[in-house]
Amino acid sequence: MYLPAIFIYKDLKTCKFQDKILKKYHFTPDFQQAFLHKSGNYVMKYSCGQAIQYLPFFAIAHKYALNSQYEADGFSYPYQFMISFGSLLVALIGLWFLRKILLPYFTDPVIAIVLICIVIGTNYLDYSAITGAMTHNSLFTIYCLLIYITIQFYKHPNYIKASGIGLLVGMLLLHGRLK
Repeated sequence: MYLPAIFIYKDLKTCKFQDKILKKYHFTPDFQQAFLHKSGNYVMKYSCGQAIQYLPFFAIAHKYALNSQYEADGFSYPYQFMISFGSLLVALIGLWFLRKILLPYFTDPVIAIVLICIVIGTNYLDYSAITGAMTHNSLFTIYCLLIYITIQFYKHPNYIKASGIGLLVGMLLLHGRLK
């Protein structure tokens, strides 16, 4: 909701486009959990972490939609496809960094078994391939990146790694899940 509201409709406060989108795509009425404030403005229940993360995929989808038969409304098929593709890419990056974290401590066959167990034995497959636009997938990857860069920082500290740690903690805060 953030990205179309900001970049397409230029209406983050009142979200006047919301009713038209709901009618067209038949999302659930509370699909973005935006609450109407007494001022007439909408307040998003969720913070903007996912929107920041999906900005490159949204931009690609928007460019494609503008040059195709699809509507450049922020919700048509190109946007849905690119968010799904982005979710899958984020999931693979998370697994790759988890492997890099475990590699100094375990053999490749053990790591392969662990990764398979995580993907098949938990909700990871669902949260990465089916409902990937939820924060679970992103948080897993961000935490893996945070653990990896923290390990690297303690091996060879520098300002770039420290900045990376700060950036990742900031992303966790924007996803609303730093606990």
